Amino acid sequence: MEDEFRGVVRRHLMAEGLTEADLSFLDYRTCHDRYVGLIGDLYEKDDYPARDLADDRPANTPCVIMVLESPHKLEYWNVENWEDNPQPEQRLQTPYPANGKTGENIRNLILDHEVFKDISGGSDYGLILLNAIQHQCSLGDAPGEHRDDLFKAGWADFGEGDFDCRLSKVLLDGDIVVNSCTSYPAKLHALVDVAIQRRYPAPDSTHHPVSWDGGSDWCLERRR
Repeated sequence: MEDEFRGVVRRHLMAEGLTEADLSFLDYRTCHDRYVGLIGDLYEKDDYPARDLADDRPANTPCVIMVLESPHKLEYWNVENWEDNPQPEQRLQTPYPANGKTGENIRNLILDHEVFKDISGGSDYGLILLNAIQHQCSLGDAPGEHRDDLFKAGWADFGEGDFDCRLSKVLLDGDIVVNSCTSYPAKLHALVDVAIQRRYPAPDSTHHPVSWDGGSDWCLERRR
C-alpha cells in the first residue's frame, strides 16, 4: 500500500503548501504488524522478546491483538533529541510498531492494566501489535499537525480495506482484540472500532499506551 499512501500524502502536502523537504522525519515505508512474544515475558524488558511478522505467529498460542492507529517517529528513527536534521545512520533498517515510550509502557504496564488483568491466563497469551494504517500518518511531525487528517484520508482511500484484510488473516479462534488507538481529538479510535467489529464483535477499548503511565483511567470500555 506504499504507492497508495504516497498518493494520499502528495495530495495533502499540495493542499497544505508543503513539500517533502519540509518534513525531516518523513518515511514512506510500511511498518508491518508484529508478534512480539508472550505477555508474561514483557515486563521490564528493554525490548520485545520477539519481533516476528504477525503472519508467523504461533498457531497454538492465543493472542491479544492490540490495534494502534499508525506508526510515528521512533518506529522509523533511532533519535533521542529530535534534532531537525536526522542523520542517515539514525534511520532504522526495519520499522517496528510501538517503539519508544509506547513500547516501554506496553512492556511495563500491560499486566497492571484492568483490561488485561481480566483475561484468564493473560500472561500466557501472545501479543500482536497491529497498526490500523501501516504508514506514518504523522509524517514524523507533531501528531496534531498532519496525523488525523492523513489518517482519515488514508482510511477512506485504502486503509480500511487493507486493515480488514490483515485483521481477518491474523485473527484466530481464542484471540482477543483490543482497540488502543488514540481517541482525541479526531475520534480515530471510534473510526477503527467500527472496522474491528466486522471481524470481532466485542473488542475491548483502552487509551493509547503512550498515556498509560499518566494516572488516568486507562480503560475506555470492556465488552467481554
